Amino acid sequence: GKVKSFVQEGDEIIDAVEKEIQKHYQEYDLTVEKIAENVYLDSSYIRRIFSKYKGRTIVDYLTDYRMKEARKLLEKGGIPVGRVAEMVGYTDQDIFPSASKSIME
Repeated sequence: GKVKSFVQEGDEIIDAVEKEIQKHYQEYDLTVEKIAENVYLDSSYIRRIFSKYKGRTIVDYLTDYRMKEARKLLEKGGIPVGRVAEMVGYTDQDIFPSASKSIME
């Protein structure tokens, strides 16, 4: 009947986590705990599943997603780097320029 295989469940969890990040990446206070709450699962559980299937952490995925969105905005031009940082969920401009430098190389 309704028995789901673990892999399918893993896929669904990853999918849900990625969708949450894509929806909320602009929020500077987005945490794995908040993502877990939104998908109604335990944060250590989603961390484990995500790492197991993706070979990287949720935080890595979030950072990469933010950088990808930042790159799009920077390529458009006309938006100051500090503003772009805020738009993708960073408040501390100290972290962002070092990260943005690496994406612009």
